[in-house]
Amino acid sequence: MKVIPVAIAVVDGGIGINWHAFDGLPEQGFKDLLREIKLVAGFPHPDTVRFRRNKDDGSGVDWYRLRIASDDCQVNGVSSYEAVLNLRRFFAGPEITERWGLKCEVVGVSVSDRTSARAAKTRSPA
Repeated sequence: MKVIPVAIAVVDGGIGINWHAFDGLPEQGFKDLLREIKLVAGFPHPDTVRFRRNKDDGSGVDWYRLRIASDDCQVNGVSSYEAVLNLRRFFAGPEITERWGLKCEVVGVSVSDRTSARAAKTRSPA
């Protein structure tokens, strides 16, 4: 089974998920995975949350660079920092392999909580 690198972080106050392109999921399976991603992130009604249009030409969604805007997080009472932690656990856990046949490796920087993320942004250069 091919390992898919996945980077998950807070992006512009929202949620960003980047993964390497992969094949093999039927259309409905991919839709189910996208819905599960929203549920795991903490959105109680995933159909009310949209992935942002982020293709370079503005024509649609780049499905390998998913973004959920900060306003969607705020409206739904979802902490983007908590969502990132939940999503990292999900992608590193067994459910994604058991349900979708995907093996993921979560890569990137750690964000343990809001305070550490803010501190990293406000540090002044030496």
